[in-house]
Amino acid sequence: MLAFSDPAVIRLVSERYVPVAGNGIRLFWRKDAEGDFFREVVSSVPQPYKEDPSRQGIYCASPSGRLLAHIRNMSGHMDVPGVLQQGLREFERLSASERAPGAVGELTADPYAVTLPPAGGVVLRTYTRRMQRSAGELAASSVAFFRHDMVFGSEPQYDHVWITRAEAAALIPSPLKVGASCDLPDSLAAQICRYHLADTTWRGSEEWSPSEIRARRFTCTVEAVDAGGATIAVVGHALFARGPRMRMDAVVKGTLHYDTGRRTIDSFDMVAIGKRSERGDRGQALTSYLGIAFERADGSDAGDAIPPHDKDWWFRDREGGEPR
Repeated sequence: MLAFSDPAVIRLVSERYVPVAGNGIRLFWRKDAEGDFFREVVSSVPQPYKEDPSRQGIYCASPSGRLLAHIRNMSGHMDVPGVLQQGLREFERLSASERAPGAVGELTADPYAVTLPPAGGVVLRTYTRRMQRSAGELAASSVAFFRHDMVFGSEPQYDHVWITRAEAAALIPSPLKVGASCDLPDSLAAQICRYHLADTTWRGSEEWSPSEIRARRFTCTVEAVDAGGATIAVVGHALFARGPRMRMDAVVKGTLHYDTGRRTIDSFDMVAIGKRSERGDRGQALTSYLGIAFERADGSDAGDAIPPHDKDWWFRDREGGEPR
């Protein structure tokens, strides 16, 4: 869902609103003025699931925390411009005092906030979409999902892979000559398998647990070396199983280029295809496909600083920081 890529929406939000984006789960449990304000806004909306703390959606609110308009369900068709216009109409009906900015209480720093990717590392953008086979070709799927009759959009789900400086260095075989190879570092292979070879197309997260990753192997092999650097092929294969009902076989192929003068990875492109076999609600055998594209982020997009799978606490654990 790329509602905020619409130029009309961008213009309306930037000119008429004070836009704020936040992690709803964290905000809901914050014990400070920011958490109090968020809970005041979202408490006006009935929650479909009693134990769901995410409050995922778009909310238009006054400075006092009065809810003006909202969209709760982010998985269906959304009239974002209409809701934003409704919020503005409701705002104009408020008294001058209710429209005026107000003082806030004490704020505390989010102890789990990570705002920057690892220094000296590499960031990959990922794009995940469900695929379907037709006439021997794989293409983006718009078929309703068998469990909830959800229709998949044409836009892929967007995420990031954060590669640390040490992991990036370990991707380069030594000696740097044609035919030399090395395995992907275990930490990076685990991140890719758990979070980026997973289905994120229908309910936000279908990440694999470590016990569900039955096999994995990723290798980097030098294909060519010239005066400017080296071209390295990355290939991989992983097997997944979730109970007796689901299996997935994934293959990964790509290339990276290593600049020997600057000692940096200046390009990194991969494609992964996952073939899933599972049982439907009525026990029927089903086959579906996932397609995931990876590309090196160049920092030109503010979104490049978004933590992987919004799991910045997981990345912090890997770096030896404070666990959640």
